[in-house]
Amino acid sequence: MIARYRRNYCVAHVNGHGQGYLRANAILFEQPTLRVYDVLPPPREDMAECFALIFTGSASPSNEDYKRTPFVVRHRVVMRALKWLKLNNHLYSSVQISESNMKQYQDDHPPVYVLHRNLDPSDDLEPNVGVHESATVFNHEDANDTRLTECPFMIHTISAAELGEMTYQQRLAYAVRYFQQGGSALGVGHDPQPQSIYNNENLYPGMYPWLYPYGIGGFENSKRKRRLDRLTHVRANLRMGGARFQTDR
Repeated sequence: MIARYRRNYCVAHVNGHGQGYLRANAILFEQPTLRVYDVLPPPREDMAECFALIFTGSASPSNEDYKRTPFVVRHRVVMRALKWLKLNNHLYSSVQISESNMKQYQDDHPPVYVLHRNLDPSDDLEPNVGVHESATVFNHEDANDTRLTECPFMIHTISAAELGEMTYQQRLAYAVRYFQQGGSALGVGHDPQPQSIYNNENLYPGMYPWLYPYGIGGFENSKRKRRLDRLTHVRANLRMGGARFQTDR
């Protein structure tokens, strides 16, 4: 289930006159999920444009290895889940379920193409890169080495241990230095108009679909016969059985 809305927030610690306090701001935008939500499951070519699985090891992954991953497709289970969503969640009522797209995926197999990176212990410089019989649509043998060709976007990360030991000023300096050295970033688009956090009963079900599988239960629902204020509603959710609201991160 893909969230229809994305939140951005900023929390600042303000010091003044010997006292400190927190200031926060949150804003929510609708995500461009129309292409994903229009037809489910999406064509396999569309999935290949966004995702790929990389196996690292001395041998290519086998069918037994695929079964140990959480990325396998079981046709009956997926179609049953999609039909349940369309029937029980009004946010999915307009979705078209495509049997022809489902046939493009292999049963008990990852839904995207698989790459195998062969680590050769006898190679001291660069590990050999072996590719599974199916490759991504962007895989070109003459463009694998970023030292020879331009890479439009490269994932650059900091480990959690390094990030935890850095102060806010050190993180800011690291980011500034990264962009000054020609680093790039991936921007995710969103709707130009922000969503209201008031009198918007679909906001939280659209932002946390895994907490609201039926698409209902949002705050300030005008269809309720008896008005329920937000604070009482939050407390009721936290006391709900299963503790999914308490443990969700």
